[in-house]
Amino acid sequence: MKTVALSCERLYMLFVDTRNAPGPEPADVYDGEPPARFEMRSARQLFEDIGRDLGDVDILRLTHIEWLADAEFRREVDALIAAVRTRGGQVELHGTAP
Repeated sequence: MKTVALSCERLYMLFVDTRNAPGPEPADVYDGEPPARFEMRSARQLFEDIGRDLGDVDILRLTHIEWLADAEFRREVDALIAAVRTRGGQVELHGTAP
């Protein structure tokens, strides 16, 4: 049996990072070099990646569930939970419910 523990606190921080992705870079050139560009994942890409990673999990253990207070974040996590349960997996929730 494959068990994965996933911290909602850590996951929420990754989710917030997707919201704070930088906007378009200015076209300025500094010392002959364009500014560095960093590709950021969208929230959709983040949760699609996690969903793929959880594809063969038998037990998903979610910790720090008090971090599920944000409605948009909660919807995404609920979709992960539903996917695991649909495949016949189990989900354990640990922490204080929001």
